[in-house]
Amino acid sequence: CVRILDEELGVPPLAETMALHEAILNRELVLPGRAESPPQGLRAAPVAVQSPLVERESAWTALQNACARAADHGQLIVVEGEAGIGKTALAAAFAAEYARQGASVITVSCFEGETALAYAPLATLLQQAAAKPDSRERLAGLDRAWLAEVGRLQPSLLALHAHDLDVRGADPFVAQSRFFEGIAQAIDILLAGGQPGLLILDDIHNADNATLDWLNYFVRRLAVHHLSVMLIWRDGDTPADHRLRQLAGQCERQGNATLITLERLSPAAVVRWVEQVLEGAGADTEELARRLFAESEGLPFIVAEYLNLLAGASLLLPDATWPAPGRVQEFLLARLAPLTDIARQVLSAAAVIGRSFDIDTVTDVSGRGEEETMSALEELLARRLVTESGADQLDFSHARLRQVVYGDLSRLRRRLLHRRAGDALAAAARRGSSEEEIAGLLAYHYQLGGEHTKAAHHAFAAGERARRVYANREAIGYFEQALALGADDICGARIHLGDLHTLMGEYSRAEEPADR
Repeated sequence: CVRILDEELGVPPLAETMALHEAILNRELVLPGRAESPPQGLRAAPVAVQSPLVERESAWTALQNACARAADHGQLIVVEGEAGIGKTALAAAFAAEYARQGASVITVSCFEGETALAYAPLATLLQQAAAKPDSRERLAGLDRAWLAEVGRLQPSLLALHAHDLDVRGADPFVAQSRFFEGIAQAIDILLAGGQPGLLILDDIHNADNATLDWLNYFVRRLAVHHLSVMLIWRDGDTPADHRLRQLAGQCERQGNATLITLERLSPAAVVRWVEQVLEGAGADTEELARRLFAESEGLPFIVAEYLNLLAGASLLLPDATWPAPGRVQEFLLARLAPLTDIARQVLSAAAVIGRSFDIDTVTDVSGRGEEETMSALEELLARRLVTESGADQLDFSHARLRQVVYGDLSRLRRRLLHRRAGDALAAAARRGSSEEEIAGLLAYHYQLGGEHTKAAHHAFAAGERARRVYANREAIGYFEQALALGADDICGARIHLGDLHTLMGEYSRAEEPADR
């Protein structure tokens, strides 16, 4: 990623950029007017100048209402959405505001590399509690039997009791339940306060099975504990049959669950965000917002990264080139890391084909079998890296994602895949008697695939077709491409160029081809 950052930006981050980045991470909030009837004295959703919380008012209100209901019978809250949609930012902002109102909040993240570590997030939670004097004081009041169970995960907490605690194994039929209840009692006492406490488990899709077993136990008993549990997960990592979704569905049927799905930002939301960040900068915020939405397609993470660059004024010029910020590259590359080898090969083939691609073509270009390709595409769909756009047609979920996948290919691999793409598209076009219609596309793939003779042939055909539909500027480009690649009919290409320049009133250029 360091290499990518250097190649894409060529400079270290500006001080202003780093300052804005820190402000985004710290979520400096500016509160708007109150929402309708906010429960428990909570204020309306803050819309941060540097935070992706615009257009999240309805989600904020849903969080307010859910926490208010927790006082009666507990509440499970699910915040889901694709990677980079702003789930963690929303939860962190709400947690800060909820804590300001006097509630106790605990946030724990689940990490992908710890899925083999039993109870990893719970152990982290207890370790953090053991390091805080006020939390240790609360845990000291825990019943000694429950403290003994908690000590199995965090032995240092055993010292909180004056007498030695018995941590020997109990009857195997009751041992797990006692252990689960001990952890539940510890969390209950840590979250005690003036309002129902809130436990946030971020990226819960990365949790180990043991943690999920405990979570299943705990959530089913929320009515006893009178608190809220917020689960944050990526929908691409939690299929319909995932145990987390089954748990949420059961709670929803019982009336004690709130499900919040975050969507991408609308163009109007991006305009609001840009206006807040660049207030007083003298920039054309509407034009910048329009371009920013086109680049980000409404994904808050990418919007935030471009605003980091905007803070350095490097993109305020109307004709400035917009490189992908380094952290966007890291973010997108991280999404590719869990893919199987075959899925990565199929995605690479798709990146060479284009933003949109069909199943037959990507099968041919990837070099994989039909069954392998279908399995890979199902994996890519599940992770929301690609989306279905029609019968047998798919798209990349984001244009930047395709660029990152393509840029990560070696030059030799690109050349091979472009050559395959040209052959596959040409064969499909011949079957449909439409090869001329995609001549320009074939010229593109064959040129990048090192097949210059084929590229020149199709560039010439594309030029003729463009001229027939009065696309004169495009026709000139194709005929020039054909000449550069060594077209067989050099004389014909030059005559076409002369005629086209004459039609466009470029008489001096019209004479150039004839003089060569």
